[in-house]
Amino acid sequence: MSVEVSTAPIGDPIPIDRARDHLRITGSDYDVEIRLVLAAVTKHIENLMGRALITQTLKLRRDQWPADGEDLQLPMPPAQSVSSITYTDTSGVVQTLSADDYDVDIYSTPARIRPAWGESWPSIRPVPNAITVTYVAGYGNSPDDVPENIRQAILVALATAYEYREAIAEGDLNCLSGPATFAGFLSDERVYDFAEDDGEVP
Repeated sequence: MSVEVSTAPIGDPIPIDRARDHLRITGSDYDVEIRLVLAAVTKHIENLMGRALITQTLKLRRDQWPADGEDLQLPMPPAQSVSSITYTDTSGVVQTLSADDYDVDIYSTPARIRPAWGESWPSIRPVPNAITVTYVAGYGNSPDDVPENIRQAILVALATAYEYREAIAEGDLNCLSGPATFAGFLSDERVYDFAEDDGEVP
């Protein structure tokens, strides 16, 4: 099972002017640097929470359908919509599952998919990544769509990360795993269910 970003967010959950104000930086001379650090911090917090923030398109790949009676869960909530479900059939041909054959519940966290009434998951060839679910996730296109407590956590983490921006530029995020500077802002937002059990047949 894997999840990847197919279409990246069009912006950051923190506008650049708010990031500058928080860092007590005037002018735009350091905007490129700030954006790079902000992007790294945002991705770190998304992974920590198991949530998508600004609208993005994701691809979930699985080897198998869920066990009987189990839902197919979509990681990185909140999900907005499911674009397509494809699978490799027993002949080795990639097929697209009709949207009439499954139901999507985007109101649960994480969102879940199950066969429609009277339907069942189609047979697949036992190959790696036989199933691909393409879906849209995130709170919305605007920074204002992201809950304020999450944005506050990003700002707190940004201040720490900017101080160690040279390490951040090299991909070292250890500066964010020290004191629980922003954990309190995120305790109610973390998604545990999917991380603990992805629902695939063992």
